Amino acid sequence: MVILGFSQNLWADKQATRRRMRIAAASHDLQQLEAESYDSRLDGLVDALLARGDTPADDDAALQTRLVLGAAIVVMRSVCDRWLAADGDGDLVEMVDHAFDLLVSGLRPRA
Repeated sequence: MVILGFSQNLWADKQATRRRMRIAAASHDLQQLEAESYDSRLDGLVDALLARGDTPADDDAALQTRLVLGAAIVVMRSVCDRWLAADGDGDLVEMVDHAFDLLVSGLRPRA
């Protein structure tokens, strides 16, 4: 999974990752810039993934891809926030994997 690979890259240099995340979290301007660019980055990712397919994507495929990518981004951001709040304690890759398990279990119908 792409997100797990990304979290492994972040985990490769734990100190540098924590330092970058703290700087970004402390800067209102960086937070604002990220929020403003979120939709365009998401649109670009959706377009890139859909372009990789063998058949043209319909509206439902585009929406599904956007929903899945959006959820994955929220998982990653949520885990990174929690990891940073814990001062980098814990294995980021395991935390991301666990968060996806929580997401999937939250989407299952309750008995």
